[in-house]
Amino acid sequence: MKKIMLTCGAILLFIFIYFTNIFGSETSLDKNQLTLFCKGNVHFDLQIPDSRVTMEGSVSLTTLGSQRLAIGFSGQLSTDKGRFILDRTLMMNTRYHPENHVLELEYVKNIARGIDTAPDDIFYDAFIRSNALILKISRFSNNALLISDNTSPLYVCIAQ
Repeated sequence: MKKIMLTCGAILLFIFIYFTNIFGSETSLDKNQLTLFCKGNVHFDLQIPDSRVTMEGSVSLTTLGSQRLAIGFSGQLSTDKGRFILDRTLMMNTRYHPENHVLELEYVKNIARGIDTAPDDIFYDAFIRSNALILKISRFSNNALLISDNTSPLYVCIAQ
């Protein structure tokens, strides 16, 4: 069960951080406020207990001030229960720790827009396994960040 929870958490974090753009060259991981913005195409195949989930579309990240992050999901979600259109935003409270480049995330709410046909329980089962997430952010190159969970690297984020 622990391995399943870690895997689901890692997958959610992977989706969450798929593309990240740091505004301006003056933004530093060592500052108290981290500014993120992204939109990228994604294709994920998730194996969760007793089912398989595929998401194809885009994920966007937008910081809203110093303590809120919006994660946008747009595209198609396929599960054993059917195929659904995704068009929703997750609002997360954030707390950035520049001393060790850790970003704490806490789920606040889910906003599904008009064309979204995915039932909340199916979306939650696929992407939200815990109300709290932790990400480690490391400078990978001049225009890229390495995003990791607490056990392994997840993705290299390219600034656009």
